[in-house]
Formats: sequence, C-alpha cells, structure tokens
Amino acid sequence: MDYCSGSVKFEDRPFGKKIIHVVEKGLIEKIHVHSIDRLGRNTVDILTTIDFFNKMSLPEITIFPLRNRIRDTI
Repeated sequence: MDYCSGSVKFEDRPFGKKIIHVVEKGLIEKIHVHSIDRLGRNTVDILTTIDFFNKMSLPEITIFPLRNRIRDTI
C-alpha cells in the first residue's frame, strides 16, 4: 500500500519504484488503486504513468473510488 504524499511523482515514490520494477520484469498483470491520484501528482504524471503501463502491456489498471464505490477500468 502506498502512503506517500500525492506531491511526489509516482516514479519517485518508494512503492512506485517497486511497482515499476515488477512491471518491467513482467511479474504482475493488474494494478488496483483506490484513487487515480495515486498514479501521479498531476495530470501529466498520471498520464505518463498510465502510458508507461500501456507500453509495458499491463493489461489492467483498476480504480476503486472509495467515495461512491464505482469501479472504472482503464
């Protein structure tokens, strides 16, 4: 679980670095986050993170908003 501030880029977060590492090695197929802001500190960072996952052929990123419990899959 990532408890780092949203002001830190995903790739600079300790857990973000771990996720990037395991994605690059092909060890995971899905990522589940409770909020899209966990993927970056601003829109550009979030899109960069999603683009990285797409380039690495990660098949699913699921966002589970805690407020309304709606499930969106990118």
